Amino acid sequence: MMPTQETCLERIQFCISDLSDNGINVATADDRLRARLVKEHLEYFQLMLGYDSDPAEVLALLRQQATHA
Repeated sequence: MMPTQETCLERIQFCISDLSDNGINVATADDRLRARLVKEHLEYFQLMLGYDSDPAEVLALLRQQATHA
């Protein structure tokens, strides 16, 4: 079962915080760097989001979360 949009946004916020705690600042990365980070760490994002999201979905969630912050 796919998580709701609200749940995905909560989970992506946790990812942003977790990565930041480990020295990876996704929130302030430019689009190119953010895309590279998502590609390199896609399995992490999929695990944390709870489904097999594709990179475009993860990037969209990161953009949405950035506008909510």
